[in-house]
Amino acid sequence: MLYADPRMEDAYFKRTAVLICSYSKNEGALGFIINRPLTLRVNEVLPSEPHIARTIGFGGPVADDQLFFLHTLESLKPDTIPVQAPVYWGGDFDVLSGLIKEGRAPESSVSFFVGYSGWSAGQLEEELVSGAWLSDYPEPSSFWPKKSRERLWKDKMNAQGGNYAVWANFPEFSSQN
Repeated sequence: MLYADPRMEDAYFKRTAVLICSYSKNEGALGFIINRPLTLRVNEVLPSEPHIARTIGFGGPVADDQLFFLHTLESLKPDTIPVQAPVYWGGDFDVLSGLIKEGRAPESSVSFFVGYSGWSAGQLEEELVSGAWLSDYPEPSSFWPKKSRERLWKDKMNAQGGNYAVWANFPEFSSQN
């Protein structure tokens, strides 16, 4: 998991927690911002799926015209990519749609995102060295199910202590101070 440094001003990544789902030294990294919910629902962007009235999160600025999903559904294997047990990325969307329609995919088992966050080979390593991100390997229970995700970044900064805790509790926009 990546956590944006409190001083990061990039509008896409300010105060975000990014779950890295794929990494290769030669190809780069791919992940999803998991603490940026949108007011959109799946059935609003896919009218052909009226039974999927679930909230969508902003996963990142790359391919933001595409829908992605993370889940904990064993029944979507083998067409998935393991992220960190019990979380998987992707799978057959038609199968997922059917599971939701049948009531066999509870809301807590699937998260939808528009876009993803991507880094070319070497880019993420450079950003880590420059201090743009803090990283760790949290237990999945700290970010799944999604009920506590909006606090992920703030909780991580508070846990770091010192100036990180001060920044975490400072208003995002100084005009609110």
